[in-house]
Amino acid sequence: MVTCHGLQPPVIDDNQRHHRLHHPTVWGDFFLGFRPCTPAQCQSMKSKAQVMKEELRTRIADSGSADVTLKLELVDALQRLGLDYHYKKEIDDFLCGINDDGDEPYDLHTTTLQFYLLRKQGYNVSPDVFLKFRDVRGNITCNDTRSLLDMYNAAHVRTHGEGTLDRDIAYTKDRLERILEQSLSPSVSLDEVRHALEMPLFRRPRRVERERDQYSGQQQGMSTVEACMEENNYTAKEDAYSKLRELIEESWMDISEEHFRPAGAQPPAQLLEVVVDATRMLDFLYKDQDAYTIPQALKRVADSIYVDPI
Repeated sequence: MVTCHGLQPPVIDDNQRHHRLHHPTVWGDFFLGFRPCTPAQCQSMKSKAQVMKEELRTRIADSGSADVTLKLELVDALQRLGLDYHYKKEIDDFLCGINDDGDEPYDLHTTTLQFYLLRKQGYNVSPDVFLKFRDVRGNITCNDTRSLLDMYNAAHVRTHGEGTLDRDIAYTKDRLERILEQSLSPSVSLDEVRHALEMPLFRRPRRVERERDQYSGQQQGMSTVEACMEENNYTAKEDAYSKLRELIEESWMDISEEHFRPAGAQPPAQLLEVVVDATRMLDFLYKDQDAYTIPQALKRVADSIYVDPI
């Protein structure tokens, strides 16, 4: 074939057709032998999914069920997966009933999960629910990794002036870090502990389930840190890091307090949820490095979410 300029197009053999920069497909050879479902098969799967959906709705709405822990774990799982919108009324009614019941004699795992979910829902639950789990020094008495991790996540839904939760975060963080060092965690995976220490559950985008890549500490927040040093007359970067972490913690406490304001004095719940989700995503994207100034830092995060196989 001759082009309009009289030049022959380059000859491309089969080896050249496979661009070496293309990411390998995560599907493998799946579609080579794929046969789409028939309309009858599709309808059957939809019907089964609807049945399972209604069974789950019944389990959440069943007020006669005594297994509160299982229900709380179910609601938590649905929220993490971003599927809770299918059961909004049932979850709202369940959490409202749990709040009305007050302080029940649950174990630490159930109490922390109840505290976490209720605070996320806007109920101003008192940290006093943890008094029965404290020793004479005020520390949480527990050797179970799962419960310590739950306590660490729940304490991050704190507001200004809640010193006991501040101390709970410091104490459980120290215990969890020791568990990582010793590689001892029979009740929960070490990856889950590591992920929580990097970013508490409340601040994590719900649909991002994969662990983030680690970046070099020497490149974290370069221009932001330098600006903070100049503004506050700091001479050491560690002082700037400490100040920025303090500002971030205060901002998250401000967000938590908005959930507890009277309905007429706070933004609509839908708007507030959008703001919180946007904040979670920004915290997730920019926490390890000043990716606003160095956008290349987002490449690993974007690859881990959209390109790398799960």
